[in-house]
Amino acid sequence: MSYSEDIVRNKLSTLNETQESIVGISQWVMFHKRYAKQTADVWAKYLQQAPPNKRLSLIYLANEVVQQSRAKRKDEFVNAFARVITPALGTAYSQASKDVKERIKRVVGVWTQRQIFSPQILQDISKTLDASPSSTVGSTNAMDPTTPAALKNVSAIQQKLDKAAQQADKQFDSIVEQYTSVMESDALPAPPEYFAKLNQLYDKLKAASTATYNCIDLRKQLEKELQALMEENKNQLNKLEGQHVELSTRTKHVGDTRAEVQQMVVSSQPPTESATELVDDTVAAKEEHEPQPVGAGEELEYSPLDDNVVPEYSPLSSDEESEAPPKKQKTKASEDVSGIDPVSATSQVEGLDPAVAQFLSSMANKQSGSNGSNGTD
Repeated sequence: MSYSEDIVRNKLSTLNETQESIVGISQWVMFHKRYAKQTADVWAKYLQQAPPNKRLSLIYLANEVVQQSRAKRKDEFVNAFARVITPALGTAYSQASKDVKERIKRVVGVWTQRQIFSPQILQDISKTLDASPSSTVGSTNAMDPTTPAALKNVSAIQQKLDKAAQQADKQFDSIVEQYTSVMESDALPAPPEYFAKLNQLYDKLKAASTATYNCIDLRKQLEKELQALMEENKNQLNKLEGQHVELSTRTKHVGDTRAEVQQMVVSSQPPTESATELVDDTVAAKEEHEPQPVGAGEELEYSPLDDNVVPEYSPLSSDEESEAPPKKQKTKASEDVSGIDPVSATSQVEGLDPAVAQFLSSMANKQSGSNGSNGTD
């Protein structure tokens, strides 16, 4: 892995207070132990320029590096950070909130307990923290590290104004009382003494006037910042309102288009039946109009009109027939031959077997002869 001061600064810019971030970057730093001095210098400069809410994570990173180095008995980083740790902590501590100050003190307490740095370095750190101008943490002058960037100028001016206004009010009350005592006294002192009092009163009036003017100037600065903030807020408000109108218009357009496409999708689908039901109905209708093949094991239904089933009967069609005389087939002509003309009878049996036709003809002739003899008798 390559090393450069720019890479170190990039690593520090991504640092946050999570365990994963601190441990990960500390391992990268310790890997490049040859550059311990350069890394410590970059760290100190970066902390001096970093915002207050970033400095605590930088201190945690230094703590992880020096403690791991001491545990592994590799003093490169301990010696490197010992040169810059005291002023760095002084800067971070002086501008930190009460909660952050307590966390910094806990880190220093661990260093003292485990003797991470030499006793002299630890003593210098302790003195620096105790001598911090804002060591009385919790005062209203300490800027909250979470203050938004847009309000930092306003917050800084307001803090100065609060302090100046408090001092100006005290001076005003004191000078008014002194003015009344000197200028409205019934008995005037001797001129030399009176002159001395007037000089003293004059100087205090000028000081009080200056203090009041400072408050006026701070008020004007605050008003200017607030007006700029209001103007920016107004511009951003107009921008957001324009974006909202545009988004509403596009939302309506997309909604209308979606409704149209949905209608097209619905209209392209079958109204009631599914595709499977339509196919089943089509097959059923086709089967009703087509002859079905006879399946295995099914018997043909008897049909008296089917010549293939009942062949035309012919008693003389085969010499292998039984020798039993064939039964005579009764006809209407044989049942009643009386009164029938032989010629007519013969014509009626045309188409019969010749032997049968001959027999019927002879019977008709006999019947005719018998009828003739009975008539002559």
